[in-house]
Amino acid sequence: MSFAKAPRFREGHADTPGPGQYKPKFTSRSGGPSYSFGKPRGTPRQPGLPKLRQAQLKLVAELGRGGLATVHRARCYGKEFAVKLCRFQPGLTNPEQDREGLHKEALLLAGLRHTNIVRALCLVTDQHGVMGFGQELLGQSLEAAASIGQLTPQRLASAVAPTCMALAHMHQLLIAHLDVKPANICFTAQLTTVKLIDFDAAMPLHHPDEVTERFPGNLAALSPEILGKLPYSPLAEDCFQAGWTYTKLIEVTQVMFDEVLLARLSPLLEPADTRPTMQKMLDDHLQRSEALVRQLQPEGRPVLLGSRPQPDNPLLKLFG
Repeated sequence: MSFAKAPRFREGHADTPGPGQYKPKFTSRSGGPSYSFGKPRGTPRQPGLPKLRQAQLKLVAELGRGGLATVHRARCYGKEFAVKLCRFQPGLTNPEQDREGLHKEALLLAGLRHTNIVRALCLVTDQHGVMGFGQELLGQSLEAAASIGQLTPQRLASAVAPTCMALAHMHQLLIAHLDVKPANICFTAQLTTVKLIDFDAAMPLHHPDEVTERFPGNLAALSPEILGKLPYSPLAEDCFQAGWTYTKLIEVTQVMFDEVLLARLSPLLEPADTRPTMQKMLDDHLQRSEALVRQLQPEGRPVLLGSRPQPDNPLLKLFG
């Protein structure tokens, strides 16, 4: 047959289109990119969350509250979990803005997916739309454990690396938490590890060197950059807040300070230009032997409290 000898492809090299050569074309019919091979690159689509009506929930107990929302223990279909719901305060808040903020927080959590970050379970809706979201039920926060004398030196030390891992994961995705503090780090119900919670102050970034002048969520732990009224790196601010959190907890819960752990944490309290990243903390500072840490320990370390806490109320300066 005559066509049997015809070449299927023209002679010479012809590039095959693929993801690296993809050029989107928008069509009036679809309103989206049109292409015939490969997949367009870009931000991955955020995973969806199932929806529950507020009327389907039975609120069992209040677990905590912030400026815009209240967290409850809830029950639905025989399962217990936590729900973070808008707290409507006429004249003080913008309900639509609060709803949108909780919706964004839930979607952000759904996309993070890390062992040491609280897991979003569902969106909670009412007749006006999304009013909050469900999340896994955790145990005590570091703040709560410290306030009743249950934050032993061993438990405190075991929480440092998981916190750094959670923040390093977020920073790799260019998201800053900006509200790292004892109340926002919780033990799991089984006390096997800790998880980072409360992402309403979280800030997505365009690049790792981005700076901002927006105030962070944790106003008790302000880095030297913010105190100097300078633009600051949100990622570096997370690192400072992590160092502040654990240094504070050591100083107010331990009679004999864990000097080795304090020395490991001290670089996080340095100015931004010498402050290590969370990944650097995991790869270097937290891996050093105790002997090396003691050898490299500086003569003095940053003191976050003005004086030693009084024995009758050791947590006043941290949580009061």
